[in-house]
Amino acid sequence: MNETITASQETSTTKKLGNALEDNRNENERDKEEEQQEEEHHEMVHPPMTPIPYKKLLVVFIIYLVDSLSITSLFSYIGYMIKDFNIVSDSSKYAYFAGILASSFYLSQLFSSFVWGYLSDRIGRRPILIFGVTGGSIACFLFGFSYYYWLAIISRFTFGLLNGNIGVVKSYLSEITDSSNRAKAFSIIGVTFGMAAVIGPLIGGTFARPNAQYPKLMELFPSPFVKFLDIFPYLLPNLIIACLGLFCTLLGYIYLQETNTKGWYYKRFVQKKDENPVEMEEHHVRSLGNEEEMAYHEEKDNVVNNEETQETEIKEDIANDEGIVEEDNKPILTNGLGKRHEIFQGLNPILSCFLLAGVGFVGIMFDELLPLFVMLPVEQHGLNFTPFDIGIACAITGLVIFFNQLVFVPMMLTKFGSLNSFRMALIVHTIALVAFPEVSWLGCEDDAPIGRVLLLWIVLMSLIAFRQLGVGVLFSSSFVMTANVVTNQSSGVLNGVANTILAIAKLLAPVVVGTLFSGVLGLKKSFPLDFRLIFYFIALIGVILLGITFFMKKTVDFPKEELKEYLLKGMTIEEALEEHKKKKKLRK
Repeated sequence: MNETITASQETSTTKKLGNALEDNRNENERDKEEEQQEEEHHEMVHPPMTPIPYKKLLVVFIIYLVDSLSITSLFSYIGYMIKDFNIVSDSSKYAYFAGILASSFYLSQLFSSFVWGYLSDRIGRRPILIFGVTGGSIACFLFGFSYYYWLAIISRFTFGLLNGNIGVVKSYLSEITDSSNRAKAFSIIGVTFGMAAVIGPLIGGTFARPNAQYPKLMELFPSPFVKFLDIFPYLLPNLIIACLGLFCTLLGYIYLQETNTKGWYYKRFVQKKDENPVEMEEHHVRSLGNEEEMAYHEEKDNVVNNEETQETEIKEDIANDEGIVEEDNKPILTNGLGKRHEIFQGLNPILSCFLLAGVGFVGIMFDELLPLFVMLPVEQHGLNFTPFDIGIACAITGLVIFFNQLVFVPMMLTKFGSLNSFRMALIVHTIALVAFPEVSWLGCEDDAPIGRVLLLWIVLMSLIAFRQLGVGVLFSSSFVMTANVVTNQSSGVLNGVANTILAIAKLLAPVVVGTLFSGVLGLKKSFPLDFRLIFYFIALIGVILLGITFFMKKTVDFPKEELKEYLLKGMTIEEALEEHKKKKKLRK
């Protein structure tokens, strides 16, 4: 009897132990499934940083570099070019005619930027980029044959008219990047211009006026060639850049890929007929029976209706956040101005354009002011710089631009976001401008001790480098914000508008700074109405730009294409922004 009870107890204990083990096993399996689901959700919500498409970037980098060389190469010889035209004998007026020549490019950009941006949206990025670099090469080649001043103006105007690649490049970059790698990709624009700021003046300064610069060397060449270069002394640098441009045309034709999937070029040449989803769907429907076909169409209609409902809700969420109301599912501004394109939906798109123009305005003003200021004699609070000294300073500045865009700018944008980076850069830029005129206390005569000269250069280049840290971040963050505020379908139009406004700013900046600086020097007033006033004026514009940033919505740091994807998952805008922040922290 006792043995039976003992056996029964052992059996019961064994069952309990087995059940416990099974429950533990099931619990472990559930934990594993939950961990796996969490990992899958984590990977979906927090994907790793998207690899930068360097092959696509390389072609765009080379195209933009060559386009920039045609601008920066003029820095080294434009004054001599005006002199050789013999249109004025007073050397003090060279800058006036040089300014008109430089402004002719921005004037044509004023008319063409929007058009090229619009065409890149409708036709495609690839054909517009290739046409732009080809047209720019031809115009650059013609500029080398400018025997008269008016011919030089026409060729520069033609260059700006045929080449709208600045805005199209930004649209291209916005389509091959996302929020995880956009800051690094957009820094390519600053890096490229930094390289062009070093290489361009070297090409122009080395190959312009060869008969005057290298008389002994030119004796080795046939006399017809030497006489030809006497007539066209600025042909060689422009010929070199034009050949580089034609090389880019060939490079783009072979390797440049189309990124605008809604453009005519993509649909006509890239999207193969056998991969056309509409034709594949029709073939699938024809293979079904009548009942199956009816069920298929009914299911498709339900899916389309659901997608349209989701899309409408997404537009409403974005529109409400951007200050837009809905009327008949068509967004309009809350002030009742009527129906508008996407770039007019809310303040972010237009404000981003004006911020970019403002940055360009203060940038050009300083670039025009710097040589005018440093070339003044010491008794007029200048630095008594020669053209060679100015060239050295520009070359060092170009190196600062290059390394700044390569290292510092991507780090700032990744860590702080485009809007906060823009604000911090404006503060840096303003401090540098207020401090910059005080370098005049170190102005040196030709016979100054070497120690004083060295101190002057250290302080001067430190101030320029400090300011350039801010300028590099300002431009790159402006580019990123402009790319973020609209969908890819409208990026070409927005960049066209932005570059049109930027062209106006660059057109006015040399005139404004030249007039104000001349007026201030003519007044001969004491502090603060002396030469410092123009620096304070530029700093004041920076403060105004800083104030404008506080009218921008926080969605400016978030690509609109990705914002729509999060909203499709059922998130609110606040939740989407929070997930975006978590993603950035995870990458760090």
